[in-house]
Amino acid sequence: MSRYAIPTDEEFRAESERFLPICAAHCTCPNGWHFVWSAFKASGRRRSIYFQQPLLARLLTRVLPVTRKILIAGAADAGILSVLDSIFGADVEYVAIDVCAAPLQALRDYAAREGLSLRCQQVALQDFAPQETFDLVFMHNTLCFLPPQDAAEVLRTLRRAMRPGGWMACGMRYERHVRGLRGTDPAQFSAMTRAMIRTTFADRPDLASLVDPHVDAYDATYRHGGFHHYEPEQFKILLDTVGYVTVDRYTDTVTPAAMLNFTPTNSDVLSEVLLLRTRVGVGMQR
Repeated sequence: MSRYAIPTDEEFRAESERFLPICAAHCTCPNGWHFVWSAFKASGRRRSIYFQQPLLARLLTRVLPVTRKILIAGAADAGILSVLDSIFGADVEYVAIDVCAAPLQALRDYAAREGLSLRCQQVALQDFAPQETFDLVFMHNTLCFLPPQDAAEVLRTLRRAMRPGGWMACGMRYERHVRGLRGTDPAQFSAMTRAMIRTTFADRPDLASLVDPHVDAYDATYRHGGFHHYEPEQFKILLDTVGYVTVDRYTDTVTPAAMLNFTPTNSDVLSEVLLLRTRVGVGMQR
């Protein structure tokens, strides 16, 4: 594993400046999720995968000393590929799927800059039909956007994408005080989000103007069920039910708590990283 350094605030800001025009040209999300996500990331409030890189590197290089093919199942932006690239290097074939064209374009741009092999498919995880298998399926904080019945079907589908002996790395985010999140006054919720955007892009009103029109729809998604409330043990039961064995499970103690728990409502968030195999591959051992 090469040495890894978390990007600086300036580097995160530069990434957001690259990504927002991509969103303007390609984002197909009905709530403009990627616009507001990019602003949160530039502000310093959505960077957990970067802090988790040392943990992911320890886990994945131990079980996958030679990795040739990785499926990225859902991507917020190019960050997920940059972290995997820092772990595995360039001698890997990546395939990325997402329902929105914007993160896929950001991934293509990153792969072109870094000389990586990448193929992209714009498809909802619920509609994905694997035509090949992978050494690693990597999914980070994606299933919390799906209700349990859809999450179960996606997990069954991704089992078919894992080669015999393959692995899944799954990041999962749990919103433990979801009533407070949904009960927030809508005007207050949107006002706090807009204040964050104005502060973050105080010197770039053009970028702020790209994000602002999507705030109300983004906030409504969070307040009305766009983020699904899972408990850690409930999620483990779901994994067991659809045929996964949890080999390693780590509560995120590496992301700064102030970052992990800060949302416009100061809700209480727990994040985990799980390393999974299919039951067929390892029997019933835990």
